Amino acid sequence: MSATWKVTAVEKKTKLPKDGICEIHWECVDSVEVAETTHSGRMWGSVRFSPNASKEGYVKFSDVTEEIAISWVKDSESIDVDEIEASVANQIEESKSPLTVFDTPWS
Repeated sequence: MSATWKVTAVEKKTKLPKDGICEIHWECVDSVEVAETTHSGRMWGSVRFSPNASKEGYVKFSDVTEEIAISWVKDSESIDVDEIEASVANQIEESKSPLTVFDTPWS
């Protein structure tokens, strides 16, 4: 199992700094198949940014790749990558041995 990080949406400024990324929405997903049953886990959220075009290393919107955006998310102070990936893995394990299931006592 290896969690996959994806960017689901990017918000950019319409005023100065025009096209500066101000929020990145992300998800972290993973799944495993056991006996033809897929068990999956997912965490999602967003990270806000204060774009500054005069800052060293500033990347223009048109030059931002998903890899760059994911690195910004993972490097954010509000993100604990290990905790998020552990939560996704725990969801998968809980799916394999659920504490509750949907059922009805009648046919």
